[in-house]
Amino acid sequence: MTNILIKSLKRKQKKLDLVAKMSKLSSDEIAESFLSAKRNRKQVHLRQKIVCAYIKIRLGYGAKINESMFDLACEALKLDGYPKPPNIESRAWALLHHEVIKGRGSKKVGANVTTPDKKVFYKPKTVSPSALNVCPASKDFLFSYEWRKTRMVALKKYGAKCQCCGATPQSGAVMNVDHIKPRLTRPELALDVGNLQILCHECNHGKGNWDATDWRDN
Repeated sequence: MTNILIKSLKRKQKKLDLVAKMSKLSSDEIAESFLSAKRNRKQVHLRQKIVCAYIKIRLGYGAKINESMFDLACEALKLDGYPKPPNIESRAWALLHHEVIKGRGSKKVGANVTTPDKKVFYKPKTVSPSALNVCPASKDFLFSYEWRKTRMVALKKYGAKCQCCGATPQSGAVMNVDHIKPRLTRPELALDVGNLQILCHECNHGKGNWDATDWRDN
C-alpha cells in the first residue's frame, strides 16, 4: 500500500512539474512538450486510411507529387485552425492532433469512401500516354503526368467548387475533375480542358459515363 501511495505522489509531482515548466515556455515549446509527455505515456497510432480520408475531406484530393501523407495532413489541419509551427515536424504535429484527424477521417472510412493505396501516396505512378500508348479510357491514364497537369489547369481555371451543386472542400465535399464527354466514348478529348468540368464526388459518381451534361454555364 505504501509503495502504491509513493508512486501516485510521484506521478502527481511529475504533472505539477510539467505545468510549471510549460508556464514559462512559448506556444511552440508547449506543443512540443505536450507531445513528448503524451508519447511517454502512450504511443499514438494513426491508420493510413483514416489520414487519407481526412485529407480528402479538407483538401479535396488524397495525394500530391513529392509530398508525404503527414505534410498533406498538416495542410488540412491548418484549414481546421491548427497551423503547424515551423520548428515541429509534420508527423509530430499530425500525431499531436490525432483526435481531430480521427474524428473526421473515421466517418469517411465508415462510409466506405475509396482512399488511395500506399503506392499512389508515396510514389505516384507517372505514365505518358503518348510515349507508352496508354489508352485514355484505362485506369492507367489517371496516373499519367499529362492528365494530372491538365487536371490542375482545369482546377485553376474553374476553382475547387462543384459546378453542378455548388459544394466545396470547406463543406466536406471531395472534388473531382470530370470529362463532360466520357473518355470511354471520346478518348481524343481526354486531355482537352474544354471538355472538363469540376464536380463533387457525389455528382460525378451519379453522372457516370451515361450523361454528357455540361454544368459549367449553370
